[in-house]
Amino acid sequence: GEASHIAVEVALKTQPNAILVAEEVAARRLSLGDIIRQLADMVAERADAKRNFGLVVVPEGLLPAIPEVGVLIGELNELFAKQGNPPSIPASEAMKCLTSWSGALLQALPTFAQEQLLLQRQSDGNIQLQQVETEKLLATLVGEELSRRKSADAFSGKYSFVTTSIGYQARSSVPSNFDCALGISHGVAAATLVFNRLNGYMTSLSNLAAKPNQWLADAIPLVALLSVVPASKELAVVPAKLGMDSPEMKVLREWREAWVRQDAFLNPGPLQVQDVGIERPTRIAEGKRDYLLDLSLVRDALSRGHKALRPG
Repeated sequence: GEASHIAVEVALKTQPNAILVAEEVAARRLSLGDIIRQLADMVAERADAKRNFGLVVVPEGLLPAIPEVGVLIGELNELFAKQGNPPSIPASEAMKCLTSWSGALLQALPTFAQEQLLLQRQSDGNIQLQQVETEKLLATLVGEELSRRKSADAFSGKYSFVTTSIGYQARSSVPSNFDCALGISHGVAAATLVFNRLNGYMTSLSNLAAKPNQWLADAIPLVALLSVVPASKELAVVPAKLGMDSPEMKVLREWREAWVRQDAFLNPGPLQVQDVGIERPTRIAEGKRDYLLDLSLVRDALSRGHKALRPG
């Protein structure tokens, strides 16, 4: 699945009532039912406070991080591979080829989610997450949970939902001064590599919280970024996951409970290039680790180990 960097950054800038972090869901092994109950509890709690509205941020890569959904997607990926990756597979046909648990899960999902999960795979054999309306699926299931609670007189609020995906808007937004400086700096670093006939490297910038003239450029060997994909046994660049102990996650854990009960929404507003704040990098970029520093720390640790582990 995709990492949750963008979703966390958006949450830190807008302070929604809830944000789902794929890496956190995977680490805590939260089931789809756990997530739905948590969201339903939030809606019910806000309804008791006469707040029949709210905002939830969902990362695109959430579904594969949910244990049982990840297993279902894996089985469907194998099914598509066996059938030569057709444009789609009927749900009735797919259920016959799935394990009992995955078949039951697929059958329990809304029809639109079934159809989207059974669309053609990417060239690498993985599901096309952008084709699955994760936010609509969660909102629909939360509505079903709240309807059950209302039937049991355990919920008296109102519920309806509006969902939207901002994938393309996020990719095509107007660049800030920081974005422009970042692009230029990467270009200069790349040109330096080309001028010195250095191939097989990717440029990297660190110390981004400082002014651009204090940024540090380095080059990372591409082989250092490659990992073996278990499903295909091929080498690929695997997205870096959001660390649970990262600075941004610590800030998120500190404030997210308050966001559930309060209306702490923030609107950064339209991008104004002359604004002083637009010079600042994202929170995640500020907390980005220095590749060369990490490398020196590893070398120091290996040196200490070499000195300590002597024969006899």
